[in-house]
Amino acid sequence: MTNRFPSLRHCDSCKEKITHVDAIRGNAIYTIGRIWHKAHLVCNRCNINVSEISFRESKMNPGKPVCVDCFMMETHPKCSACNKTLLETALMACGRYFHKECLKCHACSAVCRDSRYMVDNFGRIYDPDCYYVRVLRMRYGVHFGPSMHPPPDSELGR
Repeated sequence: MTNRFPSLRHCDSCKEKITHVDAIRGNAIYTIGRIWHKAHLVCNRCNINVSEISFRESKMNPGKPVCVDCFMMETHPKCSACNKTLLETALMACGRYFHKECLKCHACSAVCRDSRYMVDNFGRIYDPDCYYVRVLRMRYGVHFGPSMHPPPDSELGR
């Protein structure tokens, strides 16, 4: 009688035969439709052994395991500013994702405080101060000098 599942007799990694003794001793793991020696069940990206930690099936290499961290690297969106994977809470601005520290003003390059920002007609992101300075300058010809920021309220007599 022939084995209908010949690939289940050999480790998916080393291609060596998986014996009955391997299975009894707990040295064989069946997962993702394949069988591995316990020592050979490693993340397809970083090579960490995943036999005793949480892992997922790789989206980029179906049938191969990846640790949770690498799975997130494969599946999570990337920051539009730094192009790194977004592993924590992300902000969405202008239909793009950003790390909180990467959402910066187009004019002054400062991080937009409290994630508050304004967008001009060209899709450029500004902190509210720079945006309103820009609007005043463009619409009314008001200039605040080289700093681009308006003077403090104390200098305006308020």
